[in-house]
Amino acid sequence: MDFVKAQAYDTCHLCPRYCGVNRTKGAVGFCGRGASFTIASAVVHRGEEPPLISGKGSGTIFFTGCTLRCPFCQNSQISSEGMGTEVDDETFMKICTALTDAGAGNINLVTGTPFIPTLARCFEELRSSGFTLPVVWNSSGFESPEGLEILSSFVDIYLLDMKVATREASAKLFSYSEYGEIAQQTALFAADRAPLSSPEAPDFHGTILRHLVMPGFEDETKRVIRWFGEHLAGKALFSLMLQFVDTKGTKGTEAALTEDELLRLLDEAGIEDGFLQEPGDDSLWLPDFARVNPFPKEYADPVWHWKHGFLDTNNKTVDEKDVLL
Repeated sequence: MDFVKAQAYDTCHLCPRYCGVNRTKGAVGFCGRGASFTIASAVVHRGEEPPLISGKGSGTIFFTGCTLRCPFCQNSQISSEGMGTEVDDETFMKICTALTDAGAGNINLVTGTPFIPTLARCFEELRSSGFTLPVVWNSSGFESPEGLEILSSFVDIYLLDMKVATREASAKLFSYSEYGEIAQQTALFAADRAPLSSPEAPDFHGTILRHLVMPGFEDETKRVIRWFGEHLAGKALFSLMLQFVDTKGTKGTEAALTEDELLRLLDEAGIEDGFLQEPGDDSLWLPDFARVNPFPKEYADPVWHWKHGFLDTNNKTVDEKDVLL
């Protein structure tokens, strides 16, 4: 495993695109990232599923770059526009410590797939120094088998997406027809490596599979629900999200499935454990990473920002309303 981690950036196979570039020599693949961490924000976040917001919230770190680039991405500033700054291992570990000191109940890594080997190295050092918070892997479920094997050395909780199920929808949205199959394989891997505890357990561990209901893709929602019921009911938690926002302005935001219909589908699939998001003001979920706090203050407390570095969480040194760009 140490050899795999050491060589992983030389011929990058961390995601299923298998770009094969040598990122240690400055080459970049689909994700657009080199071999150094690029981070946009670190916050104590209260907008995650209930088992993840123990303490004052989830210690969420948002990485720059993405291996998928969904056309409806709500984090496009960091996934495709490059917002963020490079940090070294020491700074990353200090961010984890700062989140701990701010009361976070876990460390939640959002879209960290391009940096899996560096994360493994940092958490190995953190653990050896007495760091005990559980690590949440928050991703699109688009990791390669090689990447997943490295992940299993430091991840305690998997928070994965399954956006669509079919090859047709995968090709249409991501120009990669195997996405649905890979997301299924990733979810099965995660449920096997992180057996599910009670959602109410103070030391929760396990897998949460998210699915976002999207207009025009209602049949995909039905397929994902059926697949989860057949393969993961009782082994993972299912989180059905309704906060789709059309960031491109090309279509309406209301899916043709009502809440009652979704509850019926969940019942028919035998899914008893999980979460159904309440409909609300979708715009509240849209982060702005140009701000010190990308979220409304009731959702998050900022600890570190790509433009300002570490923040004084008791006496803010920067106005949270300040737009930086």
